[in-house]
Amino acid sequence: MEHPLTMMYGPFSGWFLLLILGGVSGSFFLYQVVKATRLVMKGSSDDRFDNWGARITEVITGWLGQKKVLKDRIAGGIHVLMFWGFLMLSTDMFDLATANWFSHNVLPNIVRGPWNLVVETGYTLALVGCVAALIRRVIFTPEVHTANIQQFVCAFST
Repeated sequence: MEHPLTMMYGPFSGWFLLLILGGVSGSFFLYQVVKATRLVMKGSSDDRFDNWGARITEVITGWLGQKKVLKDRIAGGIHVLMFWGFLMLSTDMFDLATANWFSHNVLPNIVRGPWNLVVETGYTLALVGCVAALIRRVIFTPEVHTANIQQFVCAFST
């Protein structure tokens, strides 16, 4: 089976369409970054280059370790499963976007097995996290969420 990027879609190749979609989405992303940066720059100045050790530790524990979301053990645990699952999946998405060029030409043969294990683990974690989130949202709905839905329904039913 031919890879979608090497196929022709009318007069356009898959690579051309990928470049167009990448350019449009990249432009939208850049627009959002500029917009957020302008908003942040309106605030007071802050020395962001002090205490590198504490800042790097905060990135590792706060972003990679998901320290803040784990305060709620159930919702936080579900969030961590999805976060790490999709983070691991991003490597596979990169490989798919390059028509498997990355895995066939860049990765050494000895690394392919562990890399595929990471990708498959990511798929599993993301699936388990998404199913758990769906079950929590639909079946074991938290009281706060139920109260918000009831308020929403009452507001629009009158």
